[in-house]
Amino acid sequence: MNKCILRAAVAWVSTTLLLQFSNQCSGADEGIKNTNLVSPPQTNGISELPTSITIGDTTYESVRWVRNTPADVTIYHRTGVATIPLASLPVTLQQRFGYDAQKAADYLHREQVATRVRYASPYQTDPGVGVPENIRTYLVASSAAWKERIDSTTREISDYESYLESGRAARIVAGTPGIMLYANARVASYDSEATRNQHLQSLERTIAKYKETLRELKANSPIYLADMPAEAPRIGMIGLLGALRIQQVVGPTEAIVERASTPSYSFWITGVRTDGIADDSEVTPVDVFQVTSTKTYATAIGSTKTIYVLEPVDIHQYLIKQ
Repeated sequence: MNKCILRAAVAWVSTTLLLQFSNQCSGADEGIKNTNLVSPPQTNGISELPTSITIGDTTYESVRWVRNTPADVTIYHRTGVATIPLASLPVTLQQRFGYDAQKAADYLHREQVATRVRYASPYQTDPGVGVPENIRTYLVASSAAWKERIDSTTREISDYESYLESGRAARIVAGTPGIMLYANARVASYDSEATRNQHLQSLERTIAKYKETLRELKANSPIYLADMPAEAPRIGMIGLLGALRIQQVVGPTEAIVERASTPSYSFWITGVRTDGIADDSEVTPVDVFQVTSTKTYATAIGSTKTIYVLEPVDIHQYLIKQ
């Protein structure tokens, strides 16, 4: 047995797959897609959110609030990650996150409808539809990314199952700081039976989440789509954007945004609704976008700046449905 023991923080921080899927609808507003940039939680400052919360019989410590949908909120906590329905939160927190029961129900319904879409063959384009070459290339890249995500998720499940087995076999050593790990990251000991139980429960929940993710990936519904490459923009680039910082809301369907990539780039985003979005907020769109052109605009100091334009694209129109 490897005798090299590393001290772990009391927290065991597990990772989670936060997959984003594309789901677009048609709007009746002069061709503008019925697509909203996802509004950040109305928290009046993340630092003011509690660092400990009890939901039912479960208490979460060292809580870090990560992201929310109209129906739930995801947190990192002392022993893992959890997704909590907004309806289960205290009323004060529901208000912080803008919870509305009808909006939550509508959101869940849309998600359920999206998962019922089936394709005759994932990533196979419809021969009756003219498919731009960059769309074909993107679908090939998405197919490769989908297979890699299945492989990586399978590996994660195997790793966490090994952690779980080592935790079950670990010793209880009073006076040690929480969880002690071997150099290979397997559990050596716990400071108490309570810490062991809490950690094992967290690992079991994490494994269950990964297995559910794997099931959804293998079903590929909604279809898994790749991120836009984190490189210098060029016309024709396409993909999911990830997190964006709103530099300026220009109008009801336009904004100047900065993509959270390395290096970061600014874009003029158009064709989406900006209702409820404020300057300097962070959003994560769920739609696929492509770089379509450039835009020159006047800055506040009287000079001009030219940036690339992003527009949403309905990938699903090019695929063969059952």
